[in-house]
Amino acid sequence: MDVKRFEEIYKDFEEHERSLLLSKRSEYAMNEDCLSNFKATAASCGMEPEEVCVVLMMKHVQAICKMARDKSVRLSWGGNGAIEGTNQRISDARNYLMLLAALIGERE
Repeated sequence: MDVKRFEEIYKDFEEHERSLLLSKRSEYAMNEDCLSNFKATAASCGMEPEEVCVVLMMKHVQAICKMARDKSVRLSWGGNGAIEGTNQRISDARNYLMLLAALIGERE
């Protein structure tokens, strides 16, 4: 892959990921604390919030692994009622990594 094509893919992800994270924020929190769902789930499951975040991220990682093995899979955002596309799964996993960073950063 040439650098130009890589940059196109990267920019496309950057443009979508922030809006995806913001639109899904209600799934992560119902109040001012954008990490509250991780904390509440952790408390009810006897886990740390960071562990909950990783477990939820693994759902996306497993789907990404399955897609990586399927040679017919192409880059797609999905949408319009369709199953989450490849790009959205990758973006969701990347966003969970940022949420994990926020949970770790909150310790400081």
